Amino acid sequence: MARRNFCLVNAHWTSGDVQAHRCYDGSHAHVSREERNELLSGGLAEWLLFPRVLRLKRTVSLRGLSCKVGEYLATQVQLGHAWARVMVAGITRTG
Repeated sequence: MARRNFCLVNAHWTSGDVQAHRCYDGSHAHVSREERNELLSGGLAEWLLFPRVLRLKRTVSLRGLSCKVGEYLATQVQLGHAWARVMVAGITRTG
């Protein structure tokens, strides 16, 4: 099994957020060297604190507005913002 030595944090994290969290608190994911390389080469992540912390990009070079805001919207839902839940309900035509 590949060792997961690299932290992967959400797009809204800053270097200060990294300092405020620990790897064992469940606040972020961990990826292997291979996964790290795939994320970087695919343009899906960037270094926040080289050489150990990657941050997901807020916008990815894809077509369409939904591709640019999807990860951000998902993060806002996780943070408990009502407006984000309403948007997701509208997108999925639920609630």
